[in-house]
Amino acid sequence: MRLPDTLKIDVSNPVEFKLLQLLASQSASSLYLEVLKRKQDEKVQVARLGAASVAAAKVVHGIHSPLAIIRNYLKILELKVPKDESLTNALTVIDEEVDEIADYIEQLGSFSNPIKNKYELVDINTLLADLFSILSKSVFYSSKLQIHFTPDYDLPAILTDESGIKQIIINLIKNSAEAMMDGGNIYIKTSSAHGDDTGAGLNAPDSIDSVKITLLDDGPGMADDVFSHLFEPFISTKGKGHSGLGLSVVNSLVKELKGSVYCVNRKGNGTLFTIVFPIR
Repeated sequence: MRLPDTLKIDVSNPVEFKLLQLLASQSASSLYLEVLKRKQDEKVQVARLGAASVAAAKVVHGIHSPLAIIRNYLKILELKVPKDESLTNALTVIDEEVDEIADYIEQLGSFSNPIKNKYELVDINTLLADLFSILSKSVFYSSKLQIHFTPDYDLPAILTDESGIKQIIINLIKNSAEAMMDGGNIYIKTSSAHGDDTGAGLNAPDSIDSVKITLLDDGPGMADDVFSHLFEPFISTKGKGHSGLGLSVVNSLVKELKGSVYCVNRKGNGTLFTIVFPIR
């Protein structure tokens, strides 16, 4: 039965007036329950963030000592090992990564305070190539996962935070790797973008130049319930040992760097992430 486009109720008619009261009462009840639900969700989120802040403080306190010991032993190794260029380079990389860990720990210690990014001109291609080299020799050394990097050699340097870019890419790669435990491929590509020519539906002014990083895996894609809450914290279906913070961190970091991140869920054929950063 098709309902009329407009419904006229005669308030002078007791039956119709009672019907109007009933409809108004039910509508008010539904709105009230929705408001209560949103307030409860906000309370739960605040409580979770508060607990995360306390946990972060404990981690910072506990990890400083082993980090200091690692640094000391690295210095001892540098003094004791033969002067070999490849070995010296490897120790330098380890030392730099320990510094990165220390920076992340400091950020954990400032969990509830805004972090000041260190902006500098960064060659995205060089940064990514160095990062993938380290990952292939460490994290993915014995893995069946393959990273395929296609850089745009005409890509300009951008004014951004190098550490932030690294965190974004590592989190995205880690997310893909966890979805492909039996191995697979991750295709990463850089390209320049002009205005809204990003392939991600941006409405940026034509005068703003930007760079684009795409990351595509050939994993199974995401379940609909996960995809609908993609960048929300504490959402994970991976079980014990997974906090559900990875993509939330990615989203926060991209926004801090004045960029945009988009995701296309190719269910059964992997996941595509597109990140766009302004050059300046």
